[in-house]
Amino acid sequence: MEGALVDDVPGALWTHQLIEQCRVKTTPEALQIIVALDPPASIGPNADACGIIVAARSEDNKAYVLADYTVQGVSPQKWSARVIAAYRDYQATALIAEVNQGGELVREIVLRDAPDIAFHPVRAIAGKLMRAEPVAALYERGRVLHVCRHDALEDEMCSYVGRGRSPDRLDALVWAVSWLL
Repeated sequence: MEGALVDDVPGALWTHQLIEQCRVKTTPEALQIIVALDPPASIGPNADACGIIVAARSEDNKAYVLADYTVQGVSPQKWSARVIAAYRDYQATALIAEVNQGGELVREIVLRDAPDIAFHPVRAIAGKLMRAEPVAALYERGRVLHVCRHDALEDEMCSYVGRGRSPDRLDALVWAVSWLL
């Protein structure tokens, strides 16, 4: 696509073709814009990424993926600053954050520097792949759209099959879409 060779991974919930069908250049006026956070448990070059996705819901009751602010290997203070920047840049109304690892620590890190953020914790009770399946079905029905390209996120979506490196961008996306729709 666009001059790049793309291979779909057997067993992945998304294909590059499906995502291309769900791509738009603009979004209607948003009713709600949120930032979704999948925080890592450690820092350093081998640590999981800190998934940070900005998404919106509009009057058409569709979710629009607006931005990927994901960072990898940085300290909690640095990923928190990135979350706050995403929240401010998009004038979000809520931060949805997975708290399985870190619990109240995630809330404290973010709200210490931005106490005005509307923080909503979510807790994973099913595996990543199982949580992603209903979101993939929403893509197939055209209810989730990507505004422009998000290459790293889209590559992760089209390659995750339930094992291997943690899909942190994908996990943040799943929280965002699940919250909005």
